[in-house]
Amino acid sequence: MDLHTLMILFLAVLLASFLHGISGFAFGIVALMIFPYFFPYTEAIALTSLMMIFVLLYNAWLYRKYIAWKLIPVPILAYMGMDFLAILLLKYVGDNPIWYRLLGIMFLILAVYMYWGQDKIRIKPTVTNAVLFNAAGGIVNGLFGAGGPIAAIYFLSVCKSKEEYLGTTQMLFLFCVVIDQANRILNGMMSPTLALYGICCLWCIVIGLFLGKKLFERISAKTFKLIICAALLIDGLYMLLFR
Repeated sequence: MDLHTLMILFLAVLLASFLHGISGFAFGIVALMIFPYFFPYTEAIALTSLMMIFVLLYNAWLYRKYIAWKLIPVPILAYMGMDFLAILLLKYVGDNPIWYRLLGIMFLILAVYMYWGQDKIRIKPTVTNAVLFNAAGGIVNGLFGAGGPIAAIYFLSVCKSKEEYLGTTQMLFLFCVVIDQANRILNGMMSPTLALYGICCLWCIVIGLFLGKKLFERISAKTFKLIICAALLIDGLYMLLFR
């Protein structure tokens, strides 16, 4: 990888970490707008998963006092069960243009949800909903590396505060992503070279998360949502039509 490409990778990770520091779930979405242009699809997902471990570890530690541990067991079982099956499917199909099309559709759906449905859809805190939403998040994470927003819909409804939401979701996602990454390694999707890229980007992750936390109060929720939605819409259309 040349210096120019490496700088783009650094900037992508910095931006993804910054937005994750604000939202609690944006890293995978932003990273997967960029990574598939430089890595095969399965490697892009594996690299994103590796970096997510560091991102989530930082945030889980930061909000550790607010973690609602009783909310974690059922969602983690549903999430990881479907994530495991989705990874096996991805291994069987391998790198295929269909994944870029489906990723584009996924980005468009997330853009519509974040712009229109996030403030309108209310989810009841039942065990059934915990299983359904986190199982769906596991499927999306296994195939596209971006299952966080779907699982977050459930936790936004059941958590008592913003801090509890962040602490609980970051710890849940940390457990899930560690197991997810181990599964990808066992299925031959992670190479030493990819791991080296992930380690080289650690400084971007730390700076991005730090800035995200510091600048959170200066950025309106409306502006942030519009930026994410526009990026998802543009990249989703490009993935769907031209990849």
